[in-house]
Amino acid sequence: MQTCKPSLQQLLNETMSPQLSLPFGEPELEAESQISAFLSIESFRELPSRYQKAVEQAVALYHFLKNKDDISFAPVFTPFLGPLDEAARGMILRKLKDDVPAGRSEQYAFFHPDLTGLPTGEANFHKRQSTNLERTLVDQNGVMPIGLLRWCLDYVRTTRRKIEGVFEVVRTRFAGVSHSDLYSVIDAIYGFRNEYVAHQDRELSDSELAKQALIQWSKGLYRIWSCR
Repeated sequence: MQTCKPSLQQLLNETMSPQLSLPFGEPELEAESQISAFLSIESFRELPSRYQKAVEQAVALYHFLKNKDDISFAPVFTPFLGPLDEAARGMILRKLKDDVPAGRSEQYAFFHPDLTGLPTGEANFHKRQSTNLERTLVDQNGVMPIGLLRWCLDYVRTTRRKIEGVFEVVRTRFAGVSHSDLYSVIDAIYGFRNEYVAHQDRELSDSELAKQALIQWSKGLYRIWSCR
């Protein structure tokens, strides 16, 4: 008993002292603080987890690279490539999927409307777009969804022709969206992607340019995903 008295007194004293807490939540708070400079935390928390991870990875990589010399910021945007295409494909499906006919012959006519009145080059261009739309809507394996979504929005803004089938559906279903600034957002992302990330025609070594683009890509991903 004599031997245990000091330890017993220490235990009794500890019950009267505030317990130390470990900072388990601090790394998460620090990550959210960094993300908030690129995308509001409210919008970030609404995103699916796979999109959240893309934003987290891109922001973390930007902060890792921003103080280094003679580096390229192009890798910062790589985590966004898959999510942007997936979100774009999802928006196209939401807008157009319900208008695709179920019957095979009706479906063929839908994706292959009469283009004989168009100049050859324009007709060929429309054929390529309708083929990509068919692959996207029927097989869900279309090429470059972000580029296809950009074209859909641009088609509503610029077309003066009335072509039946899938083209008329694109013109009708995307009409409301075309009045927002979503086209300009996607056009900027698409152009930046081709120039600095995919083809790297220009070196991306300016940290401020990369930061502004990262803000645009983060907000753009949220806009495309949330657009109904």
